[in-house]
Amino acid sequence: MTKRIIILILIAAVSGLSYFNSEKIYGFYMAAYYKALMKESPGDAAGRIKNAAQTGDAGELKTAVQRANAAYPGNALVLTAGGIAFIDAGLISEGLSLIGPLALAGELDRLAMSKLVNALYVRGYYDDVVSIASSGSNLNYSEVRRYHALSLFKLSEYSKAAIVFRRLLEYEGPEADVLYHLGTSLSRSGNPRKAVPYLERAYRMDRESRHIRAELVKAYGAAGMFKEASGLMMDPGLRRR
Repeated sequence: MTKRIIILILIAAVSGLSYFNSEKIYGFYMAAYYKALMKESPGDAAGRIKNAAQTGDAGELKTAVQRANAAYPGNALVLTAGGIAFIDAGLISEGLSLIGPLALAGELDRLAMSKLVNALYVRGYYDDVVSIASSGSNLNYSEVRRYHALSLFKLSEYSKAAIVFRRLLEYEGPEADVLYHLGTSLSRSGNPRKAVPYLERAYRMDRESRHIRAELVKAYGAAGMFKEASGLMMDPGLRRR
């Protein structure tokens, strides 16, 4: 009997405590529930960014990126997901602000780095491409080497461009486009005789290119090779095109 009375008293006490503090206890458990419900990993946050990007709504994307970065400040996975999503959406400045520091530190993976330098180059951010390419181990990526060389060329840094195009030629083998840019860079930096062999090789690989032919004619003329320049301009095959 005594045990039963004690148990009943305890039940009553607990029930009374629950009654008088029901609102406080309810709030505590609901807060814990929502905290557990909303808890996610950086990978989950990155996934939410990708889902927001697929909606095509820039406002929704920005909100998703902001929330993810607030939850995981400085997390490379979240920053990369947000930066690439912004770039894919055409928001280059926003994307660069997120992953630019990672790119300069050489901490972006190949896919992210390729997308970044491509977007920057296409939109004319040549200085940024050069800065990123010159940092860390980024030049280990062939895409970065190519855009680095092309950006130097666009900036009229022909002597520097020639050095990078020559390395690109060594790494990736002869391509008409690389040979053309290397030869043109040499010609425009005051070395037309050194330019001629590269432009001739480029021309043999792509005789349809007016750009290659024009630069080769210029290089011939600057090198004093007037017979070769005249012969190329008088090529009947070229006149028919």
